[in-house]
Amino acid sequence: MTVDLSRIREGAIALINGRRYTVVKVSGMGLELKGARGGDMALVLNIHSGDASLCNYYRSDPVESFQLLLGGDGPPRRSQVRRKPQPAPVRALPAPEPTPAQRSLAAERDWHAFLAASREYQEAERRSKAAMARRQALPPGSSRARVTTANANWARAAEQRDRVQDRLRAQWEADHG
Repeated sequence: MTVDLSRIREGAIALINGRRYTVVKVSGMGLELKGARGGDMALVLNIHSGDASLCNYYRSDPVESFQLLLGGDGPPRRSQVRRKPQPAPVRALPAPEPTPAQRSLAAERDWHAFLAASREYQEAERRSKAAMARRQALPPGSSRARVTTANANWARAAEQRDRVQDRLRAQWEADHG
C-alpha cells in the first residue's frame, strides 16, 4: 500500500491496520507514531518502491489499511488538536499588613543596627567596659579611695555612653518618624 506523506501533518490521527495512532513527527522517510495505548512507538516507512510497513522495536508488519481520521490536508484545526490543560496561574496573595508588635520589633532591630554602626557610640561603649573591667580588677582589701575613684570613673563612662545613646535615639526618631 502507498501512503502519501505530503497530506499528513503532526498531530494527525490515523487508523493503520485497525489500530489508532497519533502522528508525532513527519519526515521524508515516514511518520513517527504514538499508539493509543501510550508507549507504542512505530514508524511508517514510505520506501520509493511504494511499499509501506509498520515497524516497532520488535517486528515489522506490512500496512494493509491506512485511513487518515484527523489532521490531513494541511495543518490541523484548533478543535482537532488536543492540548494538555494548562494549570491555572498562581496568584500571589498580598503580604499581610504587619501587626503593631511586628512593626515595633522591626523598628527596634533597625535602631540596634543603626546604634551598632555609630562609631561614637562604639567608642563610648568601649570606654565604659574598660572602666568596668578596671573596677572589677581591684584586689580585695583595696583602699576606700581607690574603690570610690574606680566607681566614679565607671559611672562617668556609663553616663557618657547613655548620653550618646539618647542623642542618637533623638536623631533616629527625627529621621525615621
